[in-house]
Amino acid sequence: MKTKKAFTLIELLVTIAIVGIMSAIAMAAFGQYRARGNDANANQDLRSAATAQEAQYVDTANYIACTDRDDCITKLIGVKNFNEKTIISMTADAGNSFEGTSSSTFGSGRSFHWNNTSGLDIIDP
Repeated sequence: MKTKKAFTLIELLVTIAIVGIMSAIAMAAFGQYRARGNDANANQDLRSAATAQEAQYVDTANYIACTDRDDCITKLIGVKNFNEKTIISMTADAGNSFEGTSSSTFGSGRSFHWNNTSGLDIIDP
């Protein structure tokens, strides 16, 4: 009698299940990497805004306030663009100090806070 060499149905189902489990694990890790990358963008955008605030102060001896991403791009010297997922705002106190906050809409929930006296604070959810 001739025997055929082939995979059984059970072997194929086990292989498919293993591949499915591995891809589920990879997708979960990939989501965390994306969230951390979006947080890094929000942090960098806040640092850029703080640098622009200091440049503004050198030129005009005043810090300025901006309420959202587009407002900050318009008002801050040297800022061309922020990441579209970044939520950012800056407040100014009578031209003597400023504070800014940023976070990402698709981040891990972290918020970043910057003021001109103490620098960066990270606020975890």
